[in-house]
Amino acid sequence: MHNKKLTVAVDIDTVLLDKKGNLNQEALEIFKKADRQNTTFILLTNKSSEVARSVINKINIEIKGSVTSQCWVIANGGGKIVSPLGKVIQDKTFDNVRLMRIISMSKCVDNDCIYMYSTCNGNFVQVPQSNIANFTIWIHNLKDKKLGDSALNLQKIENFKEGRDMDAVTKEIGNINQLRVLSLNKDKKQKVQYAIKLEASKMGAVAYSDKYTTISTTSKLDAIKMILQTVEQSLQSTMTANIEDVIYLGNGVSDADCLNACDISATWGEKAHSKAKVSAKYNILHLSNFMDNVYNGVFDVFKENMEPEEKKGKLPEKILHLK
Repeated sequence: MHNKKLTVAVDIDTVLLDKKGNLNQEALEIFKKADRQNTTFILLTNKSSEVARSVINKINIEIKGSVTSQCWVIANGGGKIVSPLGKVIQDKTFDNVRLMRIISMSKCVDNDCIYMYSTCNGNFVQVPQSNIANFTIWIHNLKDKKLGDSALNLQKIENFKEGRDMDAVTKEIGNINQLRVLSLNKDKKQKVQYAIKLEASKMGAVAYSDKYTTISTTSKLDAIKMILQTVEQSLQSTMTANIEDVIYLGNGVSDADCLNACDISATWGEKAHSKAKVSAKYNILHLSNFMDNVYNGVFDVFKENMEPEEKKGKLPEKILHLK
């Protein structure tokens, strides 16, 4: 009998919250069905750690219990890690010279790019002076206000036309740990991605979605590994030290590496991104049934000396799209 706790990692943005920023009721089964004494949760978000904490508080209310002491938080796409006790384990920010290079490269291709910056002081946006860019942000903010705690709440900052360098900007808004680049020109969008790809990959993790190119200081996968290494150093730890033993749930592009690295990983529902579906071991329809199988031991997470194919558990066909 192993004495390790289960480690369940869940993406907040694509699994726990719906498009309106509300808690997805079926996703609450992840916490309701768990033996919370023997389960550690890692909650991940591309937004701030404050958003994650707000979600945890809402989960506590909904399940009429508390998972706070079992929840690690990975925020800003991987750049910030907060322990269950609220201690900041990592808070990485960008080098301003490299960041300015990214902005310059993208502007060379599309001068109307919109830049969204995440810092410890909130989320900020740099908008070019074109009518379409200002209209786009106006529409974005209208929709954003309806997302409640998960809203970006973008605050405008002055354009760089006045000659302000990145050091001056970060002095005003705080050091930047995540950048979203939005090209409004369909013909130039891929060219912008190509222009910044090489430099962005040197800075951290890059994810491409239908809307943004998102650059984070650290990938979600590296952030999870950092947590596992941190916990492993504790002599009293009962949490797994192996990324393969983490159970991962995520539907987004930025979840793909984690879904691929974990032996038990799943996307949920038809709206999961195609890249996430390809990377996951399972594409499930009913999250509640899946979690029953996880917690009831259908998967022997810690079984050793097995071939990789044997280690992957089987699920009833009716709740599963097999690849």
